Amino acid sequence: MATIDSQQQLAYQQIKRSLLAGEFPPGQRLSRRKLAATTGVSAPSVQHVLGQLANEGLVEVRPQSGTYPRILSTAEFGELAVLRRLLEPHAAAEAASRASAKQHAVLKSCVRDMLTTADKIRRSANPVDEYLDDWYQLERLFHTTIWRAAGNSLIAATLENLHILALAAMKAHELAEVFCQSTQGTALEHQQIQQAIAAHDAAAASAAMAHHLRPNPWDAGNEPATGHSL
Repeated sequence: MATIDSQQQLAYQQIKRSLLAGEFPPGQRLSRRKLAATTGVSAPSVQHVLGQLANEGLVEVRPQSGTYPRILSTAEFGELAVLRRLLEPHAAAEAASRASAKQHAVLKSCVRDMLTTADKIRRSANPVDEYLDDWYQLERLFHTTIWRAAGNSLIAATLENLHILALAAMKAHELAEVFCQSTQGTALEHQQIQQAIAAHDAAAASAAMAHHLRPNPWDAGNEPATGHSL
């Protein structure tokens, strides 16, 4: 039987995965009762997990109100982008040397599905409701595969947290429709990263990731160019 600590750890991982997948709408209070039911732990254990996530900056506790997914301000979103530009090119370079055959296959599959989804988004009259969640999941899988392939658990954990905050900010600031306009260019940028990693070219992988994460017009409140990641 799992111990209390291990049960809490499983609940922590499950709630964090839900945050990473964007399953909690911005502004929605996180119900301890509902989270306890879905994770199979007690409400006090959920409270402990939410406290841990608050310490990591992924949720915020509002006195007399409850716990909510943390929403970055525009300035914080810009700071997050700077951190990603520092860390992810290094991760891509490391992945070019370290990625397993399975991870290479995942990246190639992600790119194929991104190109297909980007075309569907382009053709759709309602892309946000029809396809954007699919796109978010492909983005998440692509980038987390690279972070883990890099072989540095601390960098992987840091970037995972940054991605959670980026997704929450994207939804809170209603940038989804604007983002849909850039998915075709973004898919091609992911393809360039994947091809460099597949070729075991660390310098090219780093450069492709740096280009992908180039200073984002959203940082200044403007619309994106042809590419840009979450």
